[in-house]
Amino acid sequence: MLDPNYPTAHLYYGNYWIQAGGRPDLGVYENKKALELDPLSSNINYVLGRNYYFANKLDSAYMQLKKTLILYPQNNLAKATLAHVLLAKKNFSEAFELIRQLPKTGPANLLEYQGAFLSYAYAVSGDTTRAKLELEKTLNENPDQLSYYLAHVYTILKDYGKALGHLDKAYKLRELSMVFLKVDPVLAPLRNEPRFIAFLKNMNLD
Repeated sequence: MLDPNYPTAHLYYGNYWIQAGGRPDLGVYENKKALELDPLSSNINYVLGRNYYFANKLDSAYMQLKKTLILYPQNNLAKATLAHVLLAKKNFSEAFELIRQLPKTGPANLLEYQGAFLSYAYAVSGDTTRAKLELEKTLNENPDQLSYYLAHVYTILKDYGKALGHLDKAYKLRELSMVFLKVDPVLAPLRNEPRFIAFLKNMNLD
């Protein structure tokens, strides 16, 4: 590293270890180094919390994302990721509260709006009927939502064929979220599927 005190280098090096390198411990270490160098960066604070989540360190993710929102209350990426953490911890009421703070509509490529997120959250909480109704509603309102996040919904609903179909579409459209494919805990049920393994190979993530 030409400049060991360049926080962005540590940020992206950490992302490499999280997303592709198979060493979430090193990823979090590098992200923490970035935060030491730039403690007030909205993006670095958020990414550290997100990568704690991908490293399955839910308590650390929760604390870091809460800290991020204290510093930057309008950071919708932090809100969305914290909602994922809360759903994983089965704190459903707080998760739904956060999801409903996200924008109700947005462009098709927006990561942090309610869209299919509400459907996903209902499915995780066990309300399959409401999840399907919410999914139908949001697709009628905006049929061009990110396929990666529609794959989340279908994975939780155990419709793995449709989930893989949406991942295939996300791959062909080069949706940025596909870089999380290897570490996204929501997609864990798909990891032994031949099509999923092929995605990893084609993206050099195997």
